[in-house]
Amino acid sequence: MAKRQRRSYSDEYKRQAVDLALSSGRSAKSVSKELGLDGSVLSRWVKERSTVAAWIASLRSQ
Repeated sequence: MAKRQRRSYSDEYKRQAVDLALSSGRSAKSVSKELGLDGSVLSRWVKERSTVAAWIASLRSQ
């Protein structure tokens, strides 16, 4: 059985996809489908962004 090749996306593409998901008011799954991504990928990017944002906010409040 042939091994699937993992796709990679630029940081800029990820940022734009997350921005679209957050600003559109639609679910990450809906936006993922529109962009041709697996639903879990965009959800993970959104979660990672919120985790990083929370970490940065905690550093600034110290």
